[in-house]
Amino acid sequence: MRLGVSPALIPYKNVTEETLPPAIKVVLSDEVMRLKAQDLGEKSRNEDDVANAVAAFHRYLGPIG
Repeated sequence: MRLGVSPALIPYKNVTEETLPPAIKVVLSDEVMRLKAQDLGEKSRNEDDVANAVAAFHRYLGPIG
């Protein structure tokens, strides 16, 4: 799922001094990307991570006992 909070992934082996600066410029200058990242951050801060992890555990592995 593409969230739109970063530019396209640059595979590690392709990260060079030519490929990295344009990606950084996009991150620093794209207003839509910034707003999406801000919204994603707010949503993640409002989640109950421990409860979600326990629910996922039970959903995929079943209850213990």
